[in-house]
Amino acid sequence: MIASVLQDLGVPLRFLAPPPSTGGLVAKIRDRTHRYLFGNRVVSSLEPAQLRRRAAWIEHKLATIEVDVLLSNASRPFALIKTSLPIVIWRDSTFAGALKVHRDFRNLAPRSVRLGHQMEQAALQQCTVAVFRSHWAADDACRIYGMNPQKVRVIPAGGNIRTAPPRERVAQAIASRSRDCCELLFVGVDWEGKGGPVALEICRRLRDDGVAVRLTVVGAESGRLAAAPSYVRDFGFIDIHTEEGRRRYTKLLETSHFLLFPSRVDTYGNVLPEANAFGLPALASDNAGIPTIIKNGVNGQLFPIGGDAEAPSYSRFIQAMLSDRTRYEALALSSYDEYAARLSWDVVGPELVAVLQEACQPGARR
Repeated sequence: MIASVLQDLGVPLRFLAPPPSTGGLVAKIRDRTHRYLFGNRVVSSLEPAQLRRRAAWIEHKLATIEVDVLLSNASRPFALIKTSLPIVIWRDSTFAGALKVHRDFRNLAPRSVRLGHQMEQAALQQCTVAVFRSHWAADDACRIYGMNPQKVRVIPAGGNIRTAPPRERVAQAIASRSRDCCELLFVGVDWEGKGGPVALEICRRLRDDGVAVRLTVVGAESGRLAAAPSYVRDFGFIDIHTEEGRRRYTKLLETSHFLLFPSRVDTYGNVLPEANAFGLPALASDNAGIPTIIKNGVNGQLFPIGGDAEAPSYSRFIQAMLSDRTRYEALALSSYDEYAARLSWDVVGPELVAVLQEACQPGARR
């Protein structure tokens, strides 16, 4: 999506494909042996030898092409690279942030944690400008890794939807949403990590209070909803890169009342701006980078994670909004306006281009 947006804006791109993996079978055997013996896991791609090999591969590729600036959505390619070119990264989080939130970064061996911090420090020192999708991630870069705040920017991303429908169509879709049943949408492959059980509890409480509700689930792993209540629809995985997939996903966004996103594992959350693009308010966890996307009462509402009050808080908010249709429709239309003003690729793309141009200015490299 980033490449597509930049190309649409007339930015010529040269692609440096991911370097070939190093270590191979030996690294896999070593990693599995370490997990068996010590109960934690190592990340071979953080080892200095591998970082050096990957940096050398990129340097070799750069010797064959002419470019003005290097852009990546990861730090590791730039940790040990030797180049005079300006470097820009655009990421969801730092390594420290990933340790706090992502499941893939849990139970790491102490050496991998140490090397991960060293890699992040080295990469950020190389950057001409470090762009993050949230203030939470940008704060980590400055506070934990000593990044110069003048070299840090915050630019949210627009998700996996390139263009939103016209405002008139969104307003019509909002007005057409059911008045008889509360339609809730949950999107996520990681059922537990994205807060699926919380979504079910929210629905249960709504039903206990006499609210007709239906929960539509998209993307959950096979078998997770085998014993789900009758008011749960399992749509499975929807490939939005196909015409049929986009049509089905769009229909769900247009007809639902709220997106439920009580995630525990997201540093950002691409589905949030996607929902807003169709006038769908997002009810999400107040965690990590999510507050950069969702503003209370503007394009959704944030709720603290955990505790007995979590699901009831969502339920009370939903009932309060749906009991006042005028108030609900105002929030839904405001969600679309917030997307159009701040989160859409039409806004975000030019902001990123401006950063790339800034990085190319004389004196910006250091």
